[in-house]
Amino acid sequence: MFSFSYKRMNGFLWNGYRTTNDKVIFTYTHPKAFDASLIKSVHVAGSFNSWTADDDNYKTATKGNHVYELELPKSSFKKGETYLFKFVINKVGWLMTPKTAQNVDDSADKNLTLKIE
Repeated sequence: MFSFSYKRMNGFLWNGYRTTNDKVIFTYTHPKAFDASLIKSVHVAGSFNSWTADDDNYKTATKGNHVYELELPKSSFKKGETYLFKFVINKVGWLMTPKTAQNVDDSADKNLTLKIE
């Protein structure tokens, strides 16, 4: 139902984020079939911010064409540690992880995972 941007790295499909040399870029793409005008905010909540759904330090910016992104310095994340996260619409709508996601934890919540190598 909802789409997460992904990047293929070393044959692995990473959903919800991509990395550059010095940044982690979280990306959410809202389905074009749904009314994006109803979205007031998209936040990233996870183990790195105590799962706080309304933390404006983790609020994405609208990039147009139903795309929302948040860029954070890679230095914000400890190398080798696995972090869990989800996207939250309007501070209350926790999005389910796509079934096709490969970077998912083993919990019942099926959180997306992020690991900086």
